[in-house]
Amino acid sequence: MKKFNLAIIAALSLFANYVSAQSSNEIESFVKSQTITIEEYGHQLLSAPNAQVLDVRSASEYAINHIKNAINVDLTDSVAAAKIIAKLDKNAPTFTYSIREGRSVILAKKLKELGFKNAYFMPGGIGTWVGAGFPLESTVDPAKATSLEEYNKLVAAQPLTFVDISSIHCGGCKKLHPILDELEKKYPNIKILRYEMDENLQLVKDLSVQALPTLYLYKDGKIIWEHLGTQTKEELEELFNGL
Repeated sequence: MKKFNLAIIAALSLFANYVSAQSSNEIESFVKSQTITIEEYGHQLLSAPNAQVLDVRSASEYAINHIKNAINVDLTDSVAAAKIIAKLDKNAPTFTYSIREGRSVILAKKLKELGFKNAYFMPGGIGTWVGAGFPLESTVDPAKATSLEEYNKLVAAQPLTFVDISSIHCGGCKKLHPILDELEKKYPNIKILRYEMDENLQLVKDLSVQALPTLYLYKDGKIIWEHLGTQTKEELEELFNGL
């Protein structure tokens, strides 16, 4: 065990270098090698009596919500991460997840290289998990969230409404936020609504969100455009100018 622990410490202490050294082809190849859907991932995780679940987000994200019995593994603290991983069973199914696929893919790949027989990353990230109807333990008061009924009234309140469902912890989402600030001023005829996933878990589930961010454009209360992932300012301006 000591030898294994030292090996993990050595491996994870070089985690930053390991990540930067991974070519896009290596990552893409590993992602393609995992063929399970979010539904299969979820059912396997929840049904396996010896499942090891690793939350690869920050401690602050984990404190807001997480999968039941998940262990928070902060990869920026290589020594603490090594101690956690050294206690895991390499033969038990191990599931990693993060806000999107990035960190969870990297850790799942590393675990397999360390000898873990069954290590899986969460397809799409935690927003996809919630959108697929799987549970999270949350410290946020659900009474403060927007209900689907309230949401439907808001998107139908004026002719054109643009909706951004995202997370302050998602890199792509954060890049989109200042763009929407600009567009909100430039296109006053289009109402822009923003929903934070952590504060609206039931709404994310009700809308079957598949990724963060998820963007919708409504006309008279009906969806006329939908996009999974971020958009550039130019792409959204082209969309808005065409209305």
